[in-house]
Amino acid sequence: MRSQFRLSGLIPAEFLVETIREDATAIAISARAASSCSSCPQCGTASYRVHSRYARVIGDLPCCGRRIELHLTVRRFICGDGNCSQKIFAERFGDDVVRPMARRTARLDTLVRHLALALGGRPAARLADRLGFPVSNDTLLRTVRGLLRQRRHP
Repeated sequence: MRSQFRLSGLIPAEFLVETIREDATAIAISARAASSCSSCPQCGTASYRVHSRYARVIGDLPCCGRRIELHLTVRRFICGDGNCSQKIFAERFGDDVVRPMARRTARLDTLVRHLALALGGRPAARLADRLGFPVSNDTLLRTVRGLLRQRRHP
């Protein structure tokens, strides 16, 4: 018997879902940004001119005992401000959703951070694997070291 879930609970409002593929271990959701424009991170000018697109695979919280993979199509925009040093930029989704260059959503990253602080390397990796989001013990230790560095240098 397949369990039912609401898609709106899985996907942040910033994304439009294109396709969903399921198998026994994972749910792969192809999505793109809902907005038609993006603001330049350097000067803040809104741009509608798309330069190109590329794909990102982002891990998210597990659902119904399966991994969630967000396959995002990210657009690169051309900055319309002639004085801006940033000519081409990738659209941003917000730090509370997916940070730039991140491989996990912010909500999964929060869970990984809490596991790393509570249990450390190998025990947290084993628990994360049982919970449905495998993370290496090295990643967990790197997370703890990064948090310690942030606290020393505010």
